[in-house]
Amino acid sequence: MMKTLLTVILGTVVLSFSLQAQLVITHATHAPEIGDEIATIYSDAYTNINPGEAGAGKTWDFSPYTATETETMQFVDPEQTLWGGQVPNSNIAIQFDQEETLAQFMHLSSDVLKVNYMGIYEEVAFLMEYTDAMDVMHYPFAYGDNFEDTYGYTMEYDYGGTILEMVTTGTIETVADAWGTLTTPYGTFSNVLRVKITDTESYETYMGGVLVDSGTDTYITYEWYGSSCKYPLAIIDIDLEYPDETSITYSTTAISIAEMSAISSRVFPNPASDQLRLTTPDLPVNSVIRIYDVTGNEKQSAMTTGNETHISVESLPEGLYFIRIQTPRGITFTEKVLIVR
Repeated sequence: MMKTLLTVILGTVVLSFSLQAQLVITHATHAPEIGDEIATIYSDAYTNINPGEAGAGKTWDFSPYTATETETMQFVDPEQTLWGGQVPNSNIAIQFDQEETLAQFMHLSSDVLKVNYMGIYEEVAFLMEYTDAMDVMHYPFAYGDNFEDTYGYTMEYDYGGTILEMVTTGTIETVADAWGTLTTPYGTFSNVLRVKITDTESYETYMGGVLVDSGTDTYITYEWYGSSCKYPLAIIDIDLEYPDETSITYSTTAISIAEMSAISSRVFPNPASDQLRLTTPDLPVNSVIRIYDVTGNEKQSAMTTGNETHISVESLPEGLYFIRIQTPRGITFTEKVLIVR
């Protein structure tokens, strides 16, 4: 019986490797979590950066485009911000550069990530509410997938006693249009998924209730996602009205192919029956270990305790599981394991 089951499961593993040759953005692997910290570096000094064509098996080399401006983003509990208690539809927020003066509030569910507030502090705390929340990502999201969403928000300022009101509405078109190998100044990354976002935004500006300006702008963003970081490995932002202001951003918390091969994480035994032993000498203590089933549901979690971590799996049914390890810097990678009895 065990041999028959093992043969079936091994066949499933082969099929799984084949089906997962292209990266899939899932809630389990790429959704943000409170406590995550992402370090980035960017430059807006470039023009005519070619993002490449859509399609399969593409190669992108952005290594000549270096950047110098650093930024750190922290994912926090909305209640820990200046706007705690004012954002009831949000369950996660981003704070930039560990400051409390700028925060973006989102609602994360198992299938979608939405932006619904923006908090800005300039002498007083100002909260901008999206009257129509903006979808940022749908889960799962794979090559060829796409979605379209509308959004809207209103900002008001007291401009010397006169109310300045800016009403904005827009349409977001998001498509996973390419996959391949990406090279940045920080390494080479295989099995990368590119996501293209076209944002068509219309605005109307009122001064004292009188329309004084209106227009439509289009922005195109390309994001490259890998398996070793929740945040995109690279981002190119293009404002079609001002193409000379193209910016490029890199994640500095991702693990390149060379770095990944240097990490000696091993899972024993594999297949396993009741106990797993993870040898993790190159990982920080208190890295998070999560075990997911093939449907993406989290079944167990633990923390690394040193060079070796033991996890009991005797309560898990037989089958294929994915062990995701995340370091305190937000770096993630995944191992596969079979449970057989």
